[in-house]
Amino acid sequence: MPRGLGRDTLVLTKEHGLVPIVSISGQDVTVLDGDDNWTRASVVSRGDQRVRRVRVVNHASNVYIAAADDHPWTVLGRDAPTRTDELKGDGKEVLEDSRGGTWVVAAVLNPFPQETYLPIAGTALSFIGERGILLRGS
Repeated sequence: MPRGLGRDTLVLTKEHGLVPIVSISGQDVTVLDGDDNWTRASVVSRGDQRVRRVRVVNHASNVYIAAADDHPWTVLGRDAPTRTDELKGDGKEVLEDSRGGTWVVAAVLNPFPQETYLPIAGTALSFIGERGILLRGS
């Protein structure tokens, strides 16, 4: 399962605060899971993959998150996770953040190659975009 996040995606760790995921590659760190609990995870490189920048918006912010084509997203109203390359970016798909707020998937940009990274844990994880917004991943 190659999925992953782009090298500059910001993640919140208990040890280092908010950092680009590439800076903690190869380390065991404590990250937030999908229920806002701290959990241990190993951050590993998943190699070069096709990555797309996904633009999510709410009433006040734009956030871009780089994710591999096969990275799963939890879209409200869907029973199964949606892959990045399946997101339409038409403003009809809604993600929920860790505090119950909602974000609309406004755009999915063309793919480009980039090394990706993934925190490996036994649960769904939250991740943070450029503005410090926690979004739930599957």
